[in-house]
Amino acid sequence: MNGRDGKNLLEAQRHEFRHLRLQSARVHLVDRHEHRFAAQAQTQEKFLTFNCPPDLTVAVDPALIGRVVDNLISNAFKYTEERSGRIRIDGCAENGRAWVHVIDNGEGVPDAYKDEIFAKFVQAPDAKRALRNGTGLGLAFCRLVVEAHGGEIAVQDAPDGGSDFVLWIPARRLFTD
Repeated sequence: MNGRDGKNLLEAQRHEFRHLRLQSARVHLVDRHEHRFAAQAQTQEKFLTFNCPPDLTVAVDPALIGRVVDNLISNAFKYTEERSGRIRIDGCAENGRAWVHVIDNGEGVPDAYKDEIFAKFVQAPDAKRALRNGTGLGLAFCRLVVEAHGGEIAVQDAPDGGSDFVLWIPARRLFTD
């Protein structure tokens, strides 16, 4: 499949997601993930921190957004080293948006792949392994779900090396306690 075919396939999928009937429930964007990944962090001797306020509550499809956050954290685990991996999840509500950052000290994403990595079947090259594990569908799924909620997702370089995957959901979906 060439690049144009991949973009066409992604655009067709985006069209399908625009017509998806999203469920809506009031949930904290990352709260349940802290417990889910704590044991994995301990087993792999990785340092995992969550810096999210208790009021980071939005009206979203909890299953779909849950899978997005789960995928981003799982990828951070996948691409950081055992015994030295650092993964930080930051969340905040500002500028009319609920933000989540999944930041790691892994190998990072090369600049040439920062947008392409969200297309179906695209994976950035891995300097340490000949072949990557996975299908190249996880981040495409993440983008489609976040966009279906009216938000955006992107990747940038983390300040100390590695990646910072950031997503936001519009404020109209925020609840305040």
